[in-house]
Amino acid sequence: MPWVVMAISGGALSAVFMAGLAVPSVLSLFLFFLVSAPLFMVGLAFGWRAAAIGALAALAALAGMLGPKAALMHALLAGGPAAWLSRLARQHRPGAGAVEGEPVDEAGAEWYPEGRLLLWMAGLAAGGISISLLTQGLSLAEVEAALRRLAEQGMQAAGLGADLTPDQRAEFLTLFVKMAPLGAAIMWLLSLWFSYRLAAWLTRRFGLSRRPAGDFSRLAFPRTALLGLAVLSLAALLPGLPGLIGEVFAVSFMAAFAMLGLAVIHYWLKDQPFQPIALGALYAALMLLTGLVGPVLLLIGLAEAGFGIRHLWQGPKGNT
Repeated sequence: MPWVVMAISGGALSAVFMAGLAVPSVLSLFLFFLVSAPLFMVGLAFGWRAAAIGALAALAALAGMLGPKAALMHALLAGGPAAWLSRLARQHRPGAGAVEGEPVDEAGAEWYPEGRLLLWMAGLAAGGISISLLTQGLSLAEVEAALRRLAEQGMQAAGLGADLTPDQRAEFLTLFVKMAPLGAAIMWLLSLWFSYRLAAWLTRRFGLSRRPAGDFSRLAFPRTALLGLAVLSLAALLPGLPGLIGEVFAVSFMAAFAMLGLAVIHYWLKDQPFQPIALGALYAALMLLTGLVGPVLLLIGLAEAGFGIRHLWQGPKGNT
């Protein structure tokens, strides 16, 4: 059964990528976005069972390399999501109108929409981070104390904070405790999305996947996603630990809607002669001025989900 060998190999490679995160470096940031890619590759090529076997292989490898805690974190944030999302990504149906930008193959079959896959990723990323927070304590005070200890250990290991005054140190720790769970959910969502897109491209290049390429500019969400975001935003107002978990989920889904806004801009710029320059400037601004560009993308994504603004300006779209 060659696919079993491929699945185990993919799991081992994913475990190596995960282990590389233990050494802080620029390479670690690159590996962070590749942790799930080998599992997505075997999942898209051979099915969700292959991804699950790979996840179990990674679990066993990481348990031996870094201990059970790291192994369980990988299973929670990478292995489990890759298996489930691979199962969804391989679902298809006869043509029914492609109302959510579903990729369509040569036979006319429509495949599971990438917009829904992105929403699943947002939920899985937020759920994984929330469970990891709950392992630190069952009250907000316990979780915040654990995050504060983690920040202090990181500062000490990196040799940072020696020049900070006690007030500056306290402000930094307070900011870290507030922002770390939210940032972790967003970053893991981006990691899952990048790993999935890379794996989908590679499996198609090697002829291992029947799923056609999805056009990012046609990314779409169901209307119910807006209701879900509203509920999560209200949950973020709850007191204590439930409110923190609500914030994690709300911010993760907001990031997904911002990515929808980015897809809309891709659509507006499609086939324009200045597209490469405009997109390059947009991504540079997004990296350097995230706090300014991100909310704008979020608003565009919300407007698209609610009112369908993508087609307000068609432009020369060619055959799209």
